[in-house]
Parts: sequence; C-alpha cells; structure tokens
Amino acid sequence: MVPRGDASFWANVRAAIRGGDHDYTQAPLSRAILLLAIPMVLEMCMESLFGIVDIFWVARLGSHAAAGVGITESLMSILYSIAMGVSMATTAMIARRTGEKNSGGASNAASGSATAAPPASSTGCKEKESLARLTGHAPATSSAAPTGWMRPA
Repeated sequence: MVPRGDASFWANVRAAIRGGDHDYTQAPLSRAILLLAIPMVLEMCMESLFGIVDIFWVARLGSHAAAGVGITESLMSILYSIAMGVSMATTAMIARRTGEKNSGGASNAASGSATAAPPASSTGCKEKESLARLTGHAPATSSAAPTGWMRPA
C-alpha cells in the first residue's frame, strides 16, 4: 500500500533513509509504518551482507572455517529473532501502559525487560558451546574456529 499524504512513495523512502524527527502520531498510518519499516529492512539486508562478506574472506582459510561462519551466522539469526521478539513484546507492554496513562506500569515494563536482559545474555554466553553442538557440525569445524567460540567444552 502506497502511503498517502503530502509526499510521494519515493519521497517517503528518502525520508526514511535520511532519518529525522517525525511525529508518527500525526502522520497517516501507512506513512508511519513505511518510515519505521525501511530502516529495519535495510538493517537486516546489511546483516545478511555482513555474513556473505564474512564467509567470502574466511573461506580462504578452508571449508571448515567457512562452515564455522555459516553455523555461527545461523545461530546469530536465531538469537536475533528471539531478542527482537522480546523487544517487540516489551515495546507493546510499554505502549499499552503509556496509552492507559499509566507511567508507573510503563516504567515497570521497561525495568523488567532491562533487568531480565543481563541474566539472559550471560546464560547465552555460558551455553554457547551447547548451542553450537545442537547444530550437529563436524568436530573439524570447531577446531577450525580461530576464536574458540564454537569449540565444545
């Protein structure tokens, strides 16, 4: 759906890429969604491009090193998805409480998310080898990993 309003579709795309201050509550909904979605889509494209470039350079070290990058990229995609889901849930809770004019509830939702993030992150760091083992990769792939990220404990 092409956003309606003062600007054309391509003007809205340029505005989304350029950034800036926008009052999303006063803009037509389709324009607001477009302005918010384009940066996220571009970020995900850049993340994929990063993985491709990473594999291109690491592949010079051998097939097991390239496989290691592929496994870690897929694990990172899963972790990104989980983090984005939690982020969206937190945003929804904060928005609901803000809409109810309940600033204390919004603050509690934000605090709860911020309090849960460090333990979740440290658990992920401690269990990274277990996550890597779930992929069923060959032992040579782990030994080719230069940083030890994928080496089983």
